[in-house]
Amino acid sequence: MKIRCEFITGILALLSPIFTVVVMLFIEPELIEAVVSGIVVGCIIGSVFGAVSLMINISQSKTVKVLSVIPMCLLALYLLMHITYLA
Repeated sequence: MKIRCEFITGILALLSPIFTVVVMLFIEPELIEAVVSGIVVGCIIGSVFGAVSLMINISQSKTVKVLSVIPMCLLALYLLMHITYLA
């Protein structure tokens, strides 16, 4: 099986929130703030990787589509939570 660029960017889209949380845990002294801000920033970065992965998905792989959309869904849920909180 040949590993393609869209598969690598799909995996990066899924792993970027985890890596960002780890980095934020080193920077931020508050645990809850570090986790929440790391997830939000990681999902934003993951959404960029996911969009790139969806655009270069030539073979129309369903695995790549699922990997690419997960961070976008998490970010949409977070934004929806804040919209209902502000209303």
